[in-house]
Amino acid sequence: MKVLKSELGAPPDKIFSEFDPTPLGSASLAQVHRAVLRSSNKEVAVKVQHSTVQEHSKIDTIVIEFLAKALDKVFPEFEFDWLIDTIKRNLPKELDFVQEGQNCEHVSRLFTDTPFLKVPKIHWEFTSRRVLCMEYINGGKVDDAGYMQQHGINKSEVLSYLSKIFSQMIFVRGYIHCDPHPGNVLVQKCDGKTLLVLLDHGLYQSLTDDFRINYCKLWQALLNGDTDRIKTQADRLGVGKYYGLFACMVASRTWDDITGSGIADKNSNLDVNRLQEQAVKQIPEISQVLNYIPRQLILILKTNDLLRGIECSLLDRNTQGVGTFLNMARYCLSALTTHRLHKSASLRRKLYIYYTYTLCLIKLKLMKFLYWVSLTKAGGICGQFLPSRVTF
Repeated sequence: MKVLKSELGAPPDKIFSEFDPTPLGSASLAQVHRAVLRSSNKEVAVKVQHSTVQEHSKIDTIVIEFLAKALDKVFPEFEFDWLIDTIKRNLPKELDFVQEGQNCEHVSRLFTDTPFLKVPKIHWEFTSRRVLCMEYINGGKVDDAGYMQQHGINKSEVLSYLSKIFSQMIFVRGYIHCDPHPGNVLVQKCDGKTLLVLLDHGLYQSLTDDFRINYCKLWQALLNGDTDRIKTQADRLGVGKYYGLFACMVASRTWDDITGSGIADKNSNLDVNRLQEQAVKQIPEISQVLNYIPRQLILILKTNDLLRGIECSLLDRNTQGVGTFLNMARYCLSALTTHRLHKSASLRRKLYIYYTYTLCLIKLKLMKFLYWVSLTKAGGICGQFLPSRVTF
């Protein structure tokens, strides 16, 4: 209440006709309360920063930096510079709620043509660096299978929407929400349609065009299982000799899956236990990779892991990954085609690019259709016709 009064310049009861003192959610930086505005009688969610978090964040950063440097002396094979840089760069952004509101509005403008995505509207007259007042939107967590069953929401549709949104962010828009844990992505049924609600816009990563295109080319190589191109793109991203481990970290698949039948193979499953076993054995190498790669990529890896976690919670092993990878392939293809058209001055060359893009798009749509049918009761027959690899 003290933060509200000091930031908004008036007691909360002068601004809100209702204010629930029990938070809807609480985290290390802030907590969110449901309230009703006196001026408009609109229901809102009010995010209030903890009173001491600004001061403590500076101390915490110093302590983490000291511990990281001490560990570096004791265990020189580990690299922690990436962790220090990431915290120093991003914590101040997360503590600025005005920036969060601007991020929220920016992503809303970017996705005006996406009917299945909702982003809360910001009430700027009641927002400051430590208080964020936004539209209240109800819904269930995106990993709550029980809620979806109760409200007639299709889990596969939810995952398809989620992969479309984040594939656009990464490959096309170059502007990525970097904290999509289940509490920040809600799902709801509105007028018979499934909608996703994206919350907590405090941490975004903007990608340079060069990095975005190189990352697209890396994913193209991963989806095609092209070892030489994986190595080339990993080199461009600064990884060098650890290209194989880096590919596994990005795709959340084993090297055998990537170079064998392909990560979009209908028989390629996300084997969490096997990945964890391999990760434990390669912790020093993983820390090296994280230290070498561009800082833009650190938060993308975090985002990928959170999205994989949501997928694991909703689907069984036999249906994980393929639909998501097909959506990623589509947006990756779109971004690379736009890039190639922009670089091409010849009409003949542009027509050829359009031609190959159309063929690849038809192939992807056919594979997506066959994959969808393979998940139905009739899938035993149709699943036989699903190709083992998507190549584009």
